[in-house]
Amino acid sequence: MRTTIAVVLLGGLLGCSPETPAPRALTTSRLKQLGYTLEVLRKEKPAALSSLVPGANDGKEDRLRQFLMHEQANLQPIREQDIGKLVTDGWGHPFNLASRAEVTAKDPASPLLRFPGDILVWSSGPDGTNQFGRGDDVVYTPAQ
Repeated sequence: MRTTIAVVLLGGLLGCSPETPAPRALTTSRLKQLGYTLEVLRKEKPAALSSLVPGANDGKEDRLRQFLMHEQANLQPIREQDIGKLVTDGWGHPFNLASRAEVTAKDPASPLLRFPGDILVWSSGPDGTNQFGRGDDVVYTPAQ
């Protein structure tokens, strides 16, 4: 399973930079990778996710980066520089991270609630303003 996580994570990271001509596509790809990673960790190491909740990171990448660095051994062969790319969107803004309960209390856009698991991750979009899935925010919604 570790190999599967690493392949998915690295597949979307190599060769990407904040100057990408398709920042929305890059953001969606990274959100998908994060969703998959969090879901696998939820199933295989549920106690690990407790360090991410309660509380939101309010667009500060440190919390998500620290968590992924702590879990790096489970995500091998992901490298530190790959984690650095994974925690920011295509515009270079840190992803938003919050528990499902916190987000639900903020009356989010319904697609945001389709993100898998109890921890939600989304982008504030090109303007960098968190609108909880509304406006120009980018949300990954898995295929139903």
